[in-house]
Amino acid sequence: MARIDSVKDIKQRRAAERTAIIGALAFPIVGVACLAMPHGIMNSLPYILGGLMLLVGIADLVTDVTDPEKEAGNVSQGSDIVMIVVGGLLVIQGTGLLDLIGVIWGFLGLSKAAQELDETLKAKRAGEPWALLALSSAIEIALGTLLIASPLDNIEHHVLLLGIELIIHPFAVHNDEGKTHLSAEA
Repeated sequence: MARIDSVKDIKQRRAAERTAIIGALAFPIVGVACLAMPHGIMNSLPYILGGLMLLVGIADLVTDVTDPEKEAGNVSQGSDIVMIVVGGLLVIQGTGLLDLIGVIWGFLGLSKAAQELDETLKAKRAGEPWALLALSSAIEIALGTLLIASPLDNIEHHVLLLGIELIIHPFAVHNDEGKTHLSAEA
């Protein structure tokens, strides 16, 4: 998993890692489009999201596989492969998967929430700041759950929720050395 804490970090990364981060930072742009014109973006959404997911997944997988400094417990190749498979399905199936996009992103959001919740509990046990981590986890859990609930009832409502999820998806709150900060992740 590629992670940056500043713009300066992007410049210091290898090409695959830069590609993964920049691709992940495009998700919020798609999210804003979902909020601004939910009906207008629906037919192209599977292709846009699928393409971005393929780009981010492949670039992040290349980063994980080729980085000799990666520790075994810090490598996220499984989530990279899932991103590639889901992205490929979205591109191939297109609007046939439109109803499931919100559910897919709901599960991705819940997976991210689980990681953040683990980090929250770890920080709390260590006596480090944890309130922002808990808030971030709660928001991800709420959005993920709402995206999974009744996806076929009101697709435009789900596109709006998806827009919010896409805006926050590449960002994560972290506790490093007792300091809470926001990072971008791919």
